[in-house]
Parts: sequence; structure tokens; C-alpha cells
Amino acid sequence: MAEQQQKQKFTEKYAELWKFIKFTLVGFSSTLVELAVFYLLQYVVFKGIAHAPMPDNGFFNFLASIGLAEGLGIFYSYVISTTIGYIIAFILNRKTTFKADSNVVLSTILYIIMVVFTIIATAWIGTKFQNFMVAKGLKSLGDIITKPLVATLATAWTYPLNRFVIHRHKKPVEGEEGEEAEAAEATEATEVAEVAEVAEVAQTAEAAKTVDTAEAAADTTAEK
Repeated sequence: MAEQQQKQKFTEKYAELWKFIKFTLVGFSSTLVELAVFYLLQYVVFKGIAHAPMPDNGFFNFLASIGLAEGLGIFYSYVISTTIGYIIAFILNRKTTFKADSNVVLSTILYIIMVVFTIIATAWIGTKFQNFMVAKGLKSLGDIITKPLVATLATAWTYPLNRFVIHRHKKPVEGEEGEEAEAAEATEATEVAEVAEVAEVAQTAEAAKTVDTAEAAADTTAEK
């Protein structure tokens, strides 16, 4: 019971931090699913065409320029697994992280725009960074750190967009308004109790002072 209350106090006191933690956990979970699907597709489903040549047109040439067209099978694997990962993240963040109740169609459109931008931006940044590491003779290190580094960088815009643009809620989250009222009442009760305690201490001190004065007066009278 005490542990549950401590957790509740943490989530209330650091509400925004708690949202970011949940957002990060959702991202981590969806990424694990995405990677599992990607490797299954690449090495099993599309194994025969993994490195097959891509169609020669402007769209695929652009993808090749940012490192997203290494082979037809790899490209199919990437598109399908990434789509699944982002769908999972969208649903979990909407339902659990931000508890959004905004228009789901509009949220989906905004989310797709963000996803497309994120894929292009991270692919371009990742390619540039890997080329830089290769030029410095650090290809192996670049292969290891590029993806997590770029993913962390993307959080700089994906979290604010998810939090304030995509997954908004028009009304107070269920239970949140009641919790705030209860917290306010508890704070008010504590303040009242503190004031009463101070007043009681003051009254006790005043009574003691009165008694001392009366005793002093009695002693003086007796001496006379």
C-alpha cells in the first residue's frame, strides 16, 4: 500500500517526466518488435531478393542517396517492419502515455507526416554521420553507434510533436481532475492543521505567561 502511494506521488509530482519515461518505454518496446519483424522478413521471407537491384527511377534513386535502398528485399523488410513498429507506438502512446482524445483521423495524418519526415531526416543524418566516421577510419564504431545516436536525436522533435500536437486531449483525463481536487483538499487540510497547531502553541504559551504573572502578583501581595 505504501509502495503504491509512493509511486502515485511520484507520477503526480513529476507528471511530465513520467510521460517521457512511458514514451521512451513504448519506443523501446516497439523498436524490439520492429527489429524482430525486420530480421524475419529479411532472412526468411525476402531472403531470395534481399540484395536484388532496385527499380531505376527518381524515387528509388532518392532513397538510395539517403541509404534506404540497399536491395529490394531489404527495402520491403524495412518498410513493413517500420510500419508495424510505428503503428504499435502510435496506439500505445495514444492510449497509455498521453491518453489522447483528439480526433483520431487528424492525429493519424499528423503522425504519418511526422514519421515520413523522421525516416528521411534520420536516414540522411545517419548516412552523413557514417560517411564521416568512415573518412576518419572509424567505420566499425560508426556502424555500432549511428542508429542509437540518430534515434536519440530524433526524440528532440518526436516527443514534443507527440505530446503537444499529435496526441492531445480536449478534456481532463479521467480521474485526473478528481486526483487534483483531492490533492488540493489534502494540502488545504494540512495547512489548516498547521495553523491550528501554531494557534494552540500560542494559546498555551499565553496561558502559561498569564499563570506566571498571576503567581508573581500573588507572591508580591504575600510579601506585603
